[in-house]
Amino acid sequence: MKTIIIYSTRTGQTAQIAEEIKEEMQSYTQDVSLYQLGVDDILAYDLIGADLVFFGTYTAGQGDLPFEAEDFSFELSEEDLTNVPVALFGSCDSDYPIYGGAIDEIGETFKSVGAKVHPDYLKIELFTIDEEMDRLKQFVKTVYHTYQSEV
Repeated sequence: MKTIIIYSTRTGQTAQIAEEIKEEMQSYTQDVSLYQLGVDDILAYDLIGADLVFFGTYTAGQGDLPFEAEDFSFELSEEDLTNVPVALFGSCDSDYPIYGGAIDEIGETFKSVGAKVHPDYLKIELFTIDEEMDRLKQFVKTVYHTYQSEV
C-alpha cells in the first residue's frame, strides 16, 4: 500500500505526529514516504495514484493554513484526486478561537478535488502527543483498515 505522509510544522509538534504515523503505518506496509512541506520535494501531482495519503498541518493565526500549506493547497486545487483516500491530522492550540481550522480548511480542498477524506480528523493539542499515543495509534489503524481493502 503506497502511503504518502505530508506535513507542515513550526514547533516540531506536527513533525512528531507525522513521524509517529509513519512508524505506525510501517507495521502495516513498508511503502511509506514522509515529506515536509517547504523542505522536501513534493507536489500535489505526486499524490495521484497513492493508495493512502496522510496530510498534517498546524494552524496559524486565527485558524489559517500556514504559508507553506497555502501554496500546496493552491496546487492541490488544480489536480484531480478522485477516490484517493486522505486522512488529516495536526497539532492544535486551544488558545485560538478556531481549533485546528487549517486542518478543516485543507480537508475542504481535498474534498473539492474528489479525494475520499476520512471523516475523523486527528487533532492533537500542543505538547500532548505522548498522552495521545493510544488515540494516534487507533486513528492510524482505523484509517488503514478503512482503505486497505480498496488497494
